[in-house]
Amino acid sequence: PNNLSSLMYLGADDLSASSISSWTDRKSGASFIQAAPALQPALSTINSKNSVLFDGLNDNLECTNSLITGIFKNIGAGYLFVVSQKTETSDAGKDSPLVYFETPSTGYTRFGIFAGLNGNNENTYISAFRRSDSDSAHVLNSTIASNDLATKIVSTEFDYSQPACKFYVNGTMTAQSTPPFGTGLTSNTDSNRSMIGSNGSSYFKGNIAAIIAGNTVLSTQDRQKLEGWAAHKYGLLSSLPSGHPYKTNPPVV
Repeated sequence: PNNLSSLMYLGADDLSASSISSWTDRKSGASFIQAAPALQPALSTINSKNSVLFDGLNDNLECTNSLITGIFKNIGAGYLFVVSQKTETSDAGKDSPLVYFETPSTGYTRFGIFAGLNGNNENTYISAFRRSDSDSAHVLNSTIASNDLATKIVSTEFDYSQPACKFYVNGTMTAQSTPPFGTGLTSNTDSNRSMIGSNGSSYFKGNIAAIIAGNTVLSTQDRQKLEGWAAHKYGLLSSLPSGHPYKTNPPVV
C-alpha cells in the first residue's frame, strides 16, 4: 500500500494501546481521533493481525484535517479499499459505516463504504457517492452479504469521466453502475469531516484492519496487488477467486 497511488493508508498494525484515541494516516500524518474514552474503539485482531474493534453503539474516530478531508475535492475519480469484519448478524434499522466522507453539509455522504444501509441495502456491502454537493446520493449495492461474520476485502471506485462506479469483494467485481450525475469533477470543497465506524448518527459493529484511499482509479494490476497483499497478510487466501494472480504467492512491490 505504501508504494501504490494512495493518499491515505491506515494500518492497525501501527497501534498498540488497548483503547484507540488516535489512528494516524501513514501517508499524510493526519490522525483520526476520539478524545472521549467512552467512545473509543478497542484494539483487537483478525487472524492474529491487529484490527480496530467498533462496538456498534457509539465508537467512532473522526478527522477534520484538510489533508484527509480534501482527498475527494475537485477530482474526477477515487477509490476506497477496506479490510473489515462485521460482528453482528443484522443491522436492520440503521446504517453500518466503515469509512465516511461527508459533504460540507452535515449528514450527507460525499463518498463512503458501508456494511449496510438502513432500508433496502441492509446486511450487504454498499457504497454511496455524490459528485456535486447538491446531488442526490447514488448507492451501489455489492450484492454480497456483510452479516456472515467473515472478514472481507472490499473496495469501491468512481470514475466520473465515464461516468461509472464499481464494487469489488474479495478480488471479484460484484456490481457496477452508471451514476446519474453526468461527467465532470467533484465539488471544489473539502469534506466537512471523515469518519471511521460512523457517519455521525449510526455506528458499525465489527473490526477494521486497514483503510486505503486515493483520488484515481486503480489499474487492474494495482488493485489486484492490494487484494493479494491483504489476502496474504490477513489469512484470506481462500477468499480470492481461483484465477487471481496472487492466489498462491504474494505480490512484489
